Amino acid sequence: MGLIHIDAHADVNDHMFGEPIAHGTPLRRAQDRGLPASLRAVQIGLRVSCHSAVGFGWYRDHLLAAAAASVVS
Repeated sequence: MGLIHIDAHADVNDHMFGEPIAHGTPLRRAQDRGLPASLRAVQIGLRVSCHSAVGFGWYRDHLLAAAAASVVS
């Protein structure tokens, strides 16, 4: 199984508003559960990948493939 995620945001926050399940956390929760494997997930249209250095580190460490909005026309 693979995943193509088209969104302006990466949705990989660990928590939002103190909650682990929120509109900005679904890909983080999927990765936590092993679905889908990082190498089979692609994100297209990102303007912002993370809102913190910790979040960016998690994103980088999990090697999600991404195409920024600036290169997608």
